[in-house]
Amino acid sequence: MYRTRHNAIKVRIISGLFALSAFNYGTAQAAATVSTPTATAVSAAFSIDTTATDFYIFGDNVQKSGGTVFSDVTGTSEVATNSLYSVAWSGGAPTASSTGSTKYDVCALGSSYSPKATSCSFALKMPSSTATLDVWLRPNGNTGTLTYDVTVGGVKNSYSDASGIKRLTYSITNATVGETITFQVHNVVGSNGWHNIGFQAAQLKTPKTDQTISFSPALTGTVGQTATLSATASSGLATTIASSTPTICTLSGTTVSFAAVGTCTVTANQAGNTAYNAATQVSANIVVSSAPKTNQTITFSSLAAKVFGDADFNVSATATSNLPVTLSATGSCSLTSSTVKITAAGDCSVKASQAGDTTYNAATDVTQTFVISKANQIVTFTPSLTGTAGQSTTLSATGGLSNSAIVFASSTPTICTVTGNSVAFAAVGTCTVKANQAGNANYNAATEVSANIVVSNAPKTDQTISFSPALTGTVGTNATLSA
Repeated sequence: MYRTRHNAIKVRIISGLFALSAFNYGTAQAAATVSTPTATAVSAAFSIDTTATDFYIFGDNVQKSGGTVFSDVTGTSEVATNSLYSVAWSGGAPTASSTGSTKYDVCALGSSYSPKATSCSFALKMPSSTATLDVWLRPNGNTGTLTYDVTVGGVKNSYSDASGIKRLTYSITNATVGETITFQVHNVVGSNGWHNIGFQAAQLKTPKTDQTISFSPALTGTVGQTATLSATASSGLATTIASSTPTICTLSGTTVSFAAVGTCTVTANQAGNTAYNAATQVSANIVVSSAPKTNQTITFSSLAAKVFGDADFNVSATATSNLPVTLSATGSCSLTSSTVKITAAGDCSVKASQAGDTTYNAATDVTQTFVISKANQIVTFTPSLTGTAGQSTTLSATGGLSNSAIVFASSTPTICTVTGNSVAFAAVGTCTVKANQAGNANYNAATEVSANIVVSNAPKTDQTISFSPALTGTVGTNATLSA
């Protein structure tokens, strides 16, 4: 079967016999305008484009476009037609030539055929207002002159040839759809003995109709979702939709799947057919975004005040999204994972953050700040509780972790004086000595510590007298005594 428009029917003409009767078309409408044909010499191996033709007939020795020469030796000719067309002739059916050829034309006229056909014609009803009609003729004047007439739609043209194949091309315009147009070859006259003309083939082409595509998809899409696209062609033919951005969206039939954020470009096409030209491609851009995200909040309790030197402690925060919360610290502290370490007195701020994901927006950060107070320190001072006037002693005390020096001083300078860590006892009484240690950035000054030292005179030493004078003396004399 050869496909033609308008529900084409293929009619096969067996053994060169045109056993068709002309359709009764009623009264012909003479609105069509038939141009003077363009005559073109062609080679013996010409082709007919049957895929783009509304009507064609051809005999043996005619090549269909894209196929092989259709030339079976039984002399079969071919007609592709529909209810608009018919083929008719007069003067008898064509037969093989007198030279014994088994090839048949669609219709052959001339002295070398018996019975001699006087004319060959076909009639058709126009399927559209315009069309192009091509007819292939093979005149053979037997080295002489062959004259013949060709009449189309009442317009007659006369030709004079010797041999060769000629294509006549007619332009038919201003026709009424359904109007009958008749083609006829007649009045074949040769100047030299036998002569003939073969009507080998004919085809009718109507111009294709332009078509447009209506394609207006939604302009937005959401990652992870799909949408059904629809594109319609004015011809009613099926359209094809494809994605030009496969990393953003893909197509399966008419279903588009959105794979990533970006611009999804889809195209709609219709390739046309024998009746319609291909439609101009239509494209559309769909902006693909993420699904609307859900808000989330962070729960992070306040932190108690601390004192420098306190042990490390853990903190925790949670998000309503159940996504992990990130902690960070600034100020007088450091943070490892969720463990806070106090590094100095001052303020420590711990911030809890959650950046969100494809489902949740980033949470508002929550910061908790706590005060780290200075640590206290204690001076331990236990001097000797007694002293001796005129003597001195070294003072000693232990202090806190500030590593500041312990400073000693006397509160009773008349009794005792202090130089560095040495106390000198000046008089009997109570010597009061105080010890102090200054603070620093992390430690408070130590509370002053004092101690009393009772100062007394040095203990007296017992003594004896050695006295041994002479045991006698004389009146009137002196003696020296020694003790």
